[in-house]
Amino acid sequence: KYKTVSLDSVQRRGDEVLEEVYKWLENQSQQRFFAWIHLYDPHTPYDPPEPYKTEYRGSHFGLYGGEIAYVDHLMGEFRSFMEEKNLLDKTLIIFTSDHGESLGEHKESAHGFFIYDSDIRVPLIIRFPENKF
Repeated sequence: KYKTVSLDSVQRRGDEVLEEVYKWLENQSQQRFFAWIHLYDPHTPYDPPEPYKTEYRGSHFGLYGGEIAYVDHLMGEFRSFMEEKNLLDKTLIIFTSDHGESLGEHKESAHGFFIYDSDIRVPLIIRFPENKF
């Protein structure tokens, strides 16, 4: 009756997610829309694409930095797309995260069990339409 779904079947690299977002936004440009875009890249297992894998290699936590740099790059591409399609100044954009990462602080490598600052401090960036507040 129920189908078991593994995370491998629902996780996609950020560039694949944004490719689908771009297609969808192409059809939404003349109407109001809401989009929630989740980039799973900075979650374990940390395996950033090149050149981030090479640039940040050397440790498990370094690869986390590579994933963050990769998502930063993707957000730059997303902003450029929105600007190119004349959507940037019409759209409220909120960038945040689902959680932080302890990366070994407090002898913990997981998240979700504790409420240390490293786990609950997340970015919150809000860009208003036409950059007006």
